[in-house]
Amino acid sequence: MSLLTSSLAIAQTAAPTTTTAAASKVEMQWLGQADFRIVSPGGKLIVVDPWIKGGPKAPANYKTDLAALGKIDILRKDPSLLSRIGEHGQGQAL
Repeated sequence: MSLLTSSLAIAQTAAPTTTTAAASKVEMQWLGQADFRIVSPGGKLIVVDPWIKGGPKAPANYKTDLAALGKIDILRKDPSLLSRIGEHGQGQAL
């Protein structure tokens, strides 16, 4: 058996397994300013510093329907931006 033949045999038997890119994919959507909507590889929805209703750069579909964001698993709010909460009336934290 030649060196080339034995090398090919080893390469074929030791081929690494591949994982699908979708299994480790993180989805990010910019919501304006420093605001993001993130979906983890496990499907968890993370929203960072949301300013949707009054945010000038927020996507229009979320401004009219907050439910379109999805079920939020983690909400991260910067303490320096707490003035945004309740800005448009009680109960409208986003």
